[in-house]
Amino acid sequence: MDCAAKARPRALLAERRLPRYRVAFLEAARVWLQQHGVQFDFMHGQATPAERARDDAGELDWALCMPEARTAWGGKAVWQPFATQDHDLVIVSHENGLLFNHWLCRPWRHFRLGFFGHGANLAASSRDSWRERFKRVTTRQADWWFAYTSLSQRLVLEAGFPAGRITVVNNATDTDGLRQQIAATAPQRLQLLRQAHRLTAGHTALFLGSMVRGKGLDRLIDAAARVQRQDPTFVLLMVGDGDARQAAEQATRGQSHIRWLGAQWGADKAALMAVSDCLCMPGAVGLAIVDAFAAGLPLLTTDAHGHGPEIAYLDPGRNGAITGADAGAFAAGLLSLLQDPVRLRRWREQAAADGRRYTVQAMAERFGQGVLDALARPRL
Repeated sequence: MDCAAKARPRALLAERRLPRYRVAFLEAARVWLQQHGVQFDFMHGQATPAERARDDAGELDWALCMPEARTAWGGKAVWQPFATQDHDLVIVSHENGLLFNHWLCRPWRHFRLGFFGHGANLAASSRDSWRERFKRVTTRQADWWFAYTSLSQRLVLEAGFPAGRITVVNNATDTDGLRQQIAATAPQRLQLLRQAHRLTAGHTALFLGSMVRGKGLDRLIDAAARVQRQDPTFVLLMVGDGDARQAAEQATRGQSHIRWLGAQWGADKAALMAVSDCLCMPGAVGLAIVDAFAAGLPLLTTDAHGHGPEIAYLDPGRNGAITGADAGAFAAGLLSLLQDPVRLRRWREQAAADGRRYTVQAMAERFGQGVLDALARPRL
């Protein structure tokens, strides 16, 4: 290795596992940082058996591997040490159960420490629990914060972390492929889909996601029935699968305004998004909002507990809506939108515009600039 290569600062992002949706971001971040004189390494551990069952593991031929983890308390506590001596900046997830990440906070560390995350457990039932109090205290132990969204930034600030040491990365997935698939869908295919499912433009809602507890399927089905009574042309497309699907599907037998389509991928998923007018998710919202906006679909959700930090992308009255948590309030919000084609068109345009902001490339550039800023500042 020559002297110039040795002089290059090195940054490490270490995560417990590598899901498939993170690969494009990591590739883009590595290229951006190399172009700006920083060697970027990524290290990850292996998925648990339950995580492997999801079949969502990603691969990077340049990734480093963590040693095998030791777990306790049913997997809630994880000890997984890894080498840090060759890096000037080490970035890790801010999770209570990742014990080695907290050991990295030791005052005599030789590297700058960055936290990557939310600043709180957004699904926690109480912000005053000992777990959340511990999380707020440890939030202040890093030298830099890489906050998922502006919501994460607010939580980190509330914990007392300096504002000038926070980078908002705007968490995203690789939506370029989805946009390309939608643009490449033949008009004839869209017409056949509309005919097959008896869809009327401007009156079609879509649910797209895992059909599990917490997604508000019961409320959505109830709300859809209320909308259909006022708008006979209304159709709800249900796309996805999960433990809750069978019971929900059986409960709606005979309700002709609901189409149960199972899990869909690739061009099939893109075509269904192309014939829809809005995405309806009355339960917890996460990265699905990024896909929705990439497809030009405004998002309708509720003020239910447990939204991910990406809920910060929703600007009510501009690219979607947040209604009350009950089925009646959700139905009223959806019906109001579908009965106002001018507003629906405007929201769709705004959603598409925002979708062009929340991209993997933009996330990588924000993250990369945060790495440069963290390396340029002294430790706290």
